[in-house]
Amino acid sequence: MKKKLIILVGESGAGKSTLCKLIDSPENCYSSSGAIVSGLNEKGIQVNHDTIHAFANKAYGDDPEWQVPLILDFLNKAGVAILDGPRRLQEVRALKRQVKNCKIIRVVADQEIRGERLHSRDGADLKAFQRVVKDEDKETELGQLLEMADYIIENNEDLSILEKEAVKIQSEIKEFSNTEINNIN
Repeated sequence: MKKKLIILVGESGAGKSTLCKLIDSPENCYSSSGAIVSGLNEKGIQVNHDTIHAFANKAYGDDPEWQVPLILDFLNKAGVAILDGPRRLQEVRALKRQVKNCKIIRVVADQEIRGERLHSRDGADLKAFQRVVKDEDKETELGQLLEMADYIIENNEDLSILEKEAVKIQSEIKEFSNTEINNIN
């Protein structure tokens, strides 16, 4: 059976996770930070930006592709997967090599709007937001991932634009799934 992988990339607060929620297909969504949060919980470590960042740096330092088998396993079970928020170039390149039907969608928003969203969502003040921006810029390969995008969604306005994009992705998932089911019969 063929597989399809949609990778959502974008800076914190751009709207990747919101897009995943609007697609309303949780059985198809894999969050890059999910395995990190699980690892922190298993160790009894409080989950916040600093602990997530430290865990990710250690895990990716030990093995730049440590999540690839987890993502591929998820994809094999789901058939279509939406990967929310990877930050490492080697990981995404490995996925693109192994999954021929792979699309990268970049979600963008102005920095001021992203800061407001992180304040509303996480209570991040200006200093905390600046630290997030610095960490993404200096300690991840997000900039290179953003340049790999096949498609860009601008998310500066109201939610209706993101909702329209979510409907397009839902249709793509449904069309792909129906094609695969018809090919089996």
